[in-house]
Amino acid sequence: PRTLEEIIGNQSSIRNLYSWLLHWDSNHSNSTFSLSSNLIDVASASENRKSRESSRAALISGPPGIGKTTCVEVCCRLAGFELIQLNASDKRNMSFVRDSLKDSTSIK
Repeated sequence: PRTLEEIIGNQSSIRNLYSWLLHWDSNHSNSTFSLSSNLIDVASASENRKSRESSRAALISGPPGIGKTTCVEVCCRLAGFELIQLNASDKRNMSFVRDSLKDSTSIK
């Protein structure tokens, strides 16, 4: 898919993610990046909008093959972000995450 409309299903969650990405700069201009940031589940209707907008990470979950990666790739591309993807099968420790993100963030 090239547009959000071409993704079938979960339109509300997809729009929430896209909106959250579009407002990233204004929601995070006075904060610094931290690996211990809050996570959000963009599909969760119970999250209030304010906490969702100020969260620094998105947690996308679901069974294999439902379009999670495709949704994120399209949303990031349309919002002008470079996607950094870490696979769950990679090493799962804090130093691996820091080393993987070091070149793309201000983490030192």
